[in-house]
Amino acid sequence: MANSLAVAPGVVLAGVCDFCGPYNVPGGGVYRTEDDGRSWTNVLTASRIDKLAFSPSNPSVVYAIRLAGEGTQAPSRSLWTSSDAGRTWSATPLNGVSEKLLQVDPASPFGVWVSTQYSLLHSIDSGSTWTTVLGKSVTSLAISPSDPTTIYAGTDTQGAFRTRDGGHTWVAVSLVDVARGGLNVDVLSLAVDAMNPKRVLAVGSSYFQPNFTTPAIYRSEDGGDSSTATGLFARSVVAAPNAPGTFYSDVFVVGFERLVYLTRDGGVTWPTEIGSPPPTNTGVKDFSNLVLHPLDPSTLYATATHGVYRVALDSQTLSLGSGRFQVRVTWRNSAGEAPAAFVPLTQDTGAFWFFTPNNLEVVIKVVDGRGANGHFWVFGAALTDVEYDLEITDTTSGAVWKHHNSQGTLASYADTSAF
Repeated sequence: MANSLAVAPGVVLAGVCDFCGPYNVPGGGVYRTEDDGRSWTNVLTASRIDKLAFSPSNPSVVYAIRLAGEGTQAPSRSLWTSSDAGRTWSATPLNGVSEKLLQVDPASPFGVWVSTQYSLLHSIDSGSTWTTVLGKSVTSLAISPSDPTTIYAGTDTQGAFRTRDGGHTWVAVSLVDVARGGLNVDVLSLAVDAMNPKRVLAVGSSYFQPNFTTPAIYRSEDGGDSSTATGLFARSVVAAPNAPGTFYSDVFVVGFERLVYLTRDGGVTWPTEIGSPPPTNTGVKDFSNLVLHPLDPSTLYATATHGVYRVALDSQTLSLGSGRFQVRVTWRNSAGEAPAAFVPLTQDTGAFWFFTPNNLEVVIKVVDGRGANGHFWVFGAALTDVEYDLEITDTTSGAVWKHHNSQGTLASYADTSAF
């Protein structure tokens, strides 16, 4: 049974629990795939892998919380690290960590956060030394992508806390159970908007709520000084790394099954379910451990009882420039027209295909050239003479840049004053 997950460009890691769940399948540890799940290799053996986390700034670095000795000896959790994208592993000098939290600093592969039964710990040297930054049993943590000094911490029965100086000082905030100031609340999951450090979503339950056993989603637009219940019940929530206002959640529905729901307005409204649930013949729809692909916010990975699943959210809109630019291509021939599907290449570059995934037709790059002439630049490489229309939207200004390629034309293009 897969119970933890981490995704980096070209690599997916799954933490598997030995003899967990209803199937009791042996072989726990970290499993690694480079071919999107067609084949897996066991790269670290353990009774259970509780958490996995890649470094956002250096995907070669990955951390794991490993449980050893379950069943035959006293369980012992320890932090392990890999510097080659999960191929090989080594233990750090820290034992007794909690299974509930593992996070890596957005800007530094050496910065890592874990919790113990009584405190939140931070290391700036990959776990060689540790500093206690908050004397609480922390169960969830969210670091603002746009302002890494703003961090939110959720605790076990003690509500939520916020720091705006990287963890040196903390204040209690009301992210869950507003009437009681967030006290006596389990905060299970936190997520901060990609561009707004004050917009945060929290999943929590209060012992003073009538249905406290079912965690609910709350939203705040002021950094937790106040919050509002969304009316949805869920176990976790994640923020799209390149799309402001966009969050995903494994929302509870009838029978406590979990489906993936989406909001694009910071949690105000939630459309119907998206993506594809696990195969219907298994009767399983219990998505958990939601992880978005770091370069492709249209692809979501999740664990379920029967394994690891990939959920296609939007295969037609390419996000470039840390989510600022949205790119779509529509192609046409004598049979009609259709939207092109994209393949992310880097944070600033992507490609589109028309007919088959292995046959790329157009490569697009958006470059920040403001230091040279005050504009963003657009470059396009044509690999086809099929007719198509390209449209790039600047989500910050609302400006739209368009290019039309006529049938029979094979030409690349550039515009150093596009935005």
